Amino acid sequence: MALRSQLKVPRYGLFYFESDKTLSVVPLAKIQKVLEGTNTTAGSTVEILYGRVLLNATIIAVDGKFIVLNHS
Repeated sequence: MALRSQLKVPRYGLFYFESDKTLSVVPLAKIQKVLEGTNTTAGSTVEILYGRVLLNATIIAVDGKFIVLNHS
C-alpha cells in the first residue's frame, strides 16, 4: 500500500492569491511557470493561468501535504 501512495500523481492544489487575498483549489495543470520552488512543493510561488490572465500564487497544499504560512 505504501508504494501505491508514492506513485500517485497530484492533480489539485490549494493556492493563496496575494492579489485578492483568497484561497482556491486549482488543478495543477493550470500552472504556467514556477517562480520559486517546484510545482508540487508547499510554499512555492507559481504563475497560474486564470482565463487569459496570469496570476501569482503561493502553494499552500498539494495532496494532503501542507505548511503553515504567516501572512500579516
